Amino acid sequence: MIKLFVFDMDGVLIKIKENCYASKLFQDLYGIPQDEFYDVLKKNKFLERTKDDGSTFKLFSELLKKYKVKITEKIFWNIWFNNFKVKQDLVDFALSLKKSGKKIGILSDQFFERAEYLKDNLDWMKEFDCVLFSSDFGVTKHDKKFFKILIEKAKLKPEEIFFTDDDEKNVEVARSVGIKGINFTNWVWDKNNLHTPKLAKK
Repeated sequence: MIKLFVFDMDGVLIKIKENCYASKLFQDLYGIPQDEFYDVLKKNKFLERTKDDGSTFKLFSELLKKYKVKITEKIFWNIWFNNFKVKQDLVDFALSLKKSGKKIGILSDQFFERAEYLKDNLDWMKEFDCVLFSSDFGVTKHDKKFFKILIEKAKLKPEEIFFTDDDEKNVEVARSVGIKGINFTNWVWDKNNLHTPKLAKK
């Protein structure tokens, strides 16, 4: 029996607005090539960075200097973080699960500054029983360790946890430790659009 339903953030509970990925925004506003922006992220494994690793903004200092971009850290994050919208139907569905007696959680790859922004600006996140970000532990969903941490924090058996993500690879990692999971794109809504998923046989 499933006791805890866990959702990813980006692509499931929230969605990046069209043509509003951070790299695209900074390219359009300041002429910073998208590939160079991504290089900074990949080089520094930014999703695994914790608060103890220091400011993520400073990682971009050389790139900003190269393209003569003079903006404050606050403006930098305002550009980046205001690029998404809430998928209210999914949030409502998650909250309906809680009202029915189930526990709900979030497991998401987020660097520290964005994780803090989401927690500070999305009041509905407070309704979730378990919220785990990669920046809390220095490990992402590509690693079994993250899902083992989820199991430990939830104090449940793996098979009592259901996880959904828009990336099939992350779902496969969850399954490898015994957690039930399905790719978000495989959800099928009922004919009355009541947001009740008919789970695929996986």
